[in-house]
Amino acid sequence: MKSIRILIVVATLSAISLPGLGAARTGHMTEEVAQTKFLNIRVNPLGLALGSLSGEADFRIGDKFTIGPSLSHFSANFFFTELTGWGIGARSNYYVTGSVFQDSWIVGTSVGLSTTKVRFGDEEASNIGAFVNALVGYQFVFKSGLNLQLALGGSWYSQGSEMTTEQGTVIDVPFYHGIKPAAEFTVGYLF
Repeated sequence: MKSIRILIVVATLSAISLPGLGAARTGHMTEEVAQTKFLNIRVNPLGLALGSLSGEADFRIGDKFTIGPSLSHFSANFFFTELTGWGIGARSNYYVTGSVFQDSWIVGTSVGLSTTKVRFGDEEASNIGAFVNALVGYQFVFKSGLNLQLALGGSWYSQGSEMTTEQGTVIDVPFYHGIKPAAEFTVGYLF
């Protein structure tokens, strides 16, 4: 499984560096072509290498807005503790300096629900909560439809900072509680 994740990351980075997809402005999406696109599917390639899968579908709803579903799954092991979870929500993007699916500064917001399950030895605990994210970043869109999105911001999670197993063991889970910094790197393709 780890070799598949590494292969996906290498393939993604190779695709980004193909001739004709470089940083030259002539290789970027024109407004005329961008207007014919209605959907952008994005995934986080770095997350794949770290044991998570997250993606979003951005549907055009105007010249400056997209909205769509987001889905994520993660699985990690820390010091004999297994952490897994799911997230499902909705994401919107506002294109500040360009039209939808063109190079532009963006402001993205998302809301949703997430579940977290922790297993420590033979004991386990789980919880469910809400999340809200706000990000500011830049989207690079190439003529081919390939695009990169880089953003920074913050997240708020409603889940508690501790979980209690049926046996009464308290497990600290500070990752999904309160306000946290957030970063995003996604690779997408326009349809």
